[in-house]
Amino acid sequence: KGKDVPEVFHPLLKCSPVKPRFWFYWWRAQSIAYLIRFNEKTRSALDQLRSETLFQCKEHVKAKLLEPGTVSAHVRHGFKLWEAKIFDFEDYVEQMDALAAGNQNLRILYKEVAESNTSFSFPSDVYARRAVFLSTEDPLVVLEALKLCAAKDPWKVIYTKADRNNKDSWMHVEKRGAARREVMLAMMNLELALEADAWVCTLTSNWCRLIDELRMTIALKASHPYLS
Repeated sequence: KGKDVPEVFHPLLKCSPVKPRFWFYWWRAQSIAYLIRFNEKTRSALDQLRSETLFQCKEHVKAKLLEPGTVSAHVRHGFKLWEAKIFDFEDYVEQMDALAAGNQNLRILYKEVAESNTSFSFPSDVYARRAVFLSTEDPLVVLEALKLCAAKDPWKVIYTKADRNNKDSWMHVEKRGAARREVMLAMMNLELALEADAWVCTLTSNWCRLIDELRMTIALKASHPYLS
């Protein structure tokens, strides 16, 4: 709604292609891009954490950036089941395979909210490297994903090594050091997701909405495929 967006931006939005019902989403994206800015100390800590925890198919890697054409998949399980439908990992793999195959019939918006059948357009081979960055709180999803490394049509599965469970334990951390590490791991996973060039992520997840907002702003990838 326009009333939820600072009036100073109304003239800009009125002459933009952003539809009025999406003005607030646009404003959220701008504000979160302003808030998520790492200072030098945080930047250094994130780089160090990345060098310690980044893996690809069980092998420790020290990549400074994900390779071009990487797909990001955030699999939200845990207590989200009380709020929205959760999906099995195989549902994500189906969308990942469609990207890797260069499928040009992937809808920009899911049918429940779409005003047209417009689909994403991208070079058919851009995701053919079959590299995926996986983030999830579910340890079983990581195990399932690692099987893709040895599949007939294998994927390069990239992930961060961390303690995972489906109890959303990050919400109940009391020790200062442990809480700080949880925040840093989250920010590192967010940054890695933004290095990808396509996303498979359910917008019922606040984390996926955060990725969506930041990939359209600071990552400059608003036109890249985002499959919810």
